Amino acid sequence: MATSWRRRRRAVLAALLPAVASVAVPTRRTAALAVPTSPEWLRVRRDGDEAVVETAARTYGRGGRSVALVGVVHVAEPAYWAALAATGGAVLFESVVDEALVDKEGRLSAPLAATPAARRAAAGCGLAAQSDALGEAYAASPAWRVADLTAQALAGRSAAAEVGAAADVAALAGGGGAARVEERVGAALARLLCAFAPAPELAWAALDYAGRPPAVDAGLAAAAAAAAARAADGGALARLSLLRSLVAGAGDPATRRAGPRGAVVVGERNDVVLAAVDALEGDATVLYGVAHMRDLDAKLRAAGWRRREPSWRRCFAVAAPAEPPAAAVLGPLLLGLLALDGADYVATLLDASHGGALPLAALYALRHGALFYAAKKWVLP
Repeated sequence: MATSWRRRRRAVLAALLPAVASVAVPTRRTAALAVPTSPEWLRVRRDGDEAVVETAARTYGRGGRSVALVGVVHVAEPAYWAALAATGGAVLFESVVDEALVDKEGRLSAPLAATPAARRAAAGCGLAAQSDALGEAYAASPAWRVADLTAQALAGRSAAAEVGAAADVAALAGGGGAARVEERVGAALARLLCAFAPAPELAWAALDYAGRPPAVDAGLAAAAAAAAARAADGGALARLSLLRSLVAGAGDPATRRAGPRGAVVVGERNDVVLAAVDALEGDATVLYGVAHMRDLDAKLRAAGWRRREPSWRRCFAVAAPAEPPAAAVLGPLLLGLLALDGADYVATLLDASHGGALPLAALYALRHGALFYAAKKWVLP
């Protein structure tokens, strides 16, 4: 009888893990699209039954000239890209390309296209990649020009940034470094202990929540997850993951984990943009990722440019209806998960009592880690 139960349990888990893996892969691709942002340049708001992601555009004036900073994310709805493609006048845009593809004025000699990986990630969200949507516009108008480091120059800047990163790490060692190490070690031990307790994925979620409050409103995230689960819409789940990743990167810059290398590279690229703005005689539009906007804003204002109020553009949305309540959809799933967790824990202990405790414990931690990964990407705020 016990042997029959163990066989049935293993069959259930064997069926469950491929399902978890099949949903985890698209969300991992989506997460790769996420970039650190500024809350002044990206926001999420409820609009009826949708959670809408929007980016800002701001105009700056000085000496009779104006410069518009238009922050973008790199995947969005087709309408978002269509509006940007219609931008008139001089447009300075972001694109790291081979120096052979641009002339001295920054004009492209050929249209651009997204990489296959970026295209697949965008398609998984039901959205369009920036280079696919605007690649023709980049090359078609002589008023649109690349204002960015070339691939060759970026390689040199990245090497220099690595040296700066090493210096920053050395500086950290002398100021509160020991306390931070203790904190990290304590958190790692707590997670390790949870790995072999009942329902470890819920314990890990509680640790995450205690360490960092959710970036997205819990009710909004739950409503979106419930709507996607009810409709069995993988694209909506992927957009929810992208939304959460973008907003998580939009917090206070003092608390964001922005590596020294990334900060140096962003600053260097922004300096290229500002030099291109200064070289123009008339007005200009700067079309750049939202990760660059806080630094560009600070440098423009330091140079005497006066900032005006922003306008906001819709990037994409996720269905998040308030009715039916998310608990009505997610509650039964949670109860089912708790029942499966309890049965799996007891059965693992029974199996371990007959030998092979170490490999059985490792498999237990692995499958619940996979469940935690999927839940973290989809459901947990």
